[in-house]
Amino acid sequence: KDFGNFQLGSISGLKYNDINGNGIKDGGEGSLSGWKIYLLSSDSLTKVDSFITTNSGYTFSNLHAGTYYVIEKNQSGWFQTSSTPTEMSLSSGSNFVNINFGNFQYGSISGQKYHDLNGNGVKDNGEPGLSSWKIKVTGPKIDSIMTDGSGNYSFTGLISGNYTISESMQNGWYQTSPQLPGTYGISITSGSIQTGKDFGNVQYGTISGTFFQDINRNGVKDVGENGLSNWKVHLSGNRTDSIVTDNNGNYSFSSLPLGGYAVSEDIQSGWLQTLPSTPGIYSITMTSGGSFTGKDFGNVQITSISGMKDRK
Repeated sequence: KDFGNFQLGSISGLKYNDINGNGIKDGGEGSLSGWKIYLLSSDSLTKVDSFITTNSGYTFSNLHAGTYYVIEKNQSGWFQTSSTPTEMSLSSGSNFVNINFGNFQYGSISGQKYHDLNGNGVKDNGEPGLSSWKIKVTGPKIDSIMTDGSGNYSFTGLISGNYTISESMQNGWYQTSPQLPGTYGISITSGSIQTGKDFGNVQYGTISGTFFQDINRNGVKDVGENGLSNWKVHLSGNRTDSIVTDNNGNYSFSSLPLGGYAVSEDIQSGWLQTLPSTPGIYSITMTSGGSFTGKDFGNVQITSISGMKDRK
């Protein structure tokens, strides 16, 4: 007259934030509460029970003999990094522990592309965003996007790892932020939200004008007054350079960064300058995208009158 008994089993574990995404619960990786864990019977893969995790994890108890699975209900913005084993066969007294679920919350990196009007490498009030500039990300994820109408960009769905954010430079512009090498190096862990990764840019400026023969010496280029070719013009200040005028007397300094400049001429022997007025130079403060035209130089050729006084 025997009595047989079966000791009910259990399955338990933790739900944790896998900060580094390595699929292992490391020190300092806290538990995740409020996640649903399902218990499934392997016979029909039907849901036998469910449990909402607490800071202590989850436990399915009073389980009869059989083969079971535990799965989680994933939450938006997260992906699963670990869950072992996948199948458990319960016999009398079986207690499966440390059946843990690790999850990593996707990270993001965002910022703005802006017109750095004063070139100080900081986004100041009134400096607008720049739309339709390409921003690139490399690392575990390789991608590129165009800035929106306000100059904003955002890379989402990033897994654990090291990333580099850079911009595709456009012709006629130069970068003021970030500092050299002009990129951002960012390490993403679970839930990382990296903001303020901004890119500042300034548009190069130009200074141009014409050298002309000021026949009437009035300091104005009048009709019929020809340009002077092969005259040297100097640029000093934030950039130092010199060029000679073309066949029509024209000159142009381009790709100029912000800063102060002075434009002057090499006066040729036998000539007198009539424009600009004393001290005979142009002082210019370059702005982003500034186009300073009409910086003309007028010159008149010195003539002579001679004769002889006869002694009578």
